Amino acid sequence: MRKTGVFISVHTSNLANSPLLQPGSAVFEIIARNWHWNGLDTSFRDQTATMGDIHHYAWRAQKLNETVYLHKRDLFK
Repeated sequence: MRKTGVFISVHTSNLANSPLLQPGSAVFEIIARNWHWNGLDTSFRDQTATMGDIHHYAWRAQKLNETVYLHKRDLFK
């Protein structure tokens, strides 16, 4: 991770590796539509903000056709 300059990941525990990036790196996080729970949807952004020189960008799916759910119940949260 130390030699990674751009880190792209969906919102999973894999983003916990972000603090291991080199200074000046960029993190691009992809967040599924309807994913909001007790502030956890911003947890990795907050984590990289404490690191100082790691840039964090997040994109959240807004439309139905931008996210695929395994269970229909998740479509309507």
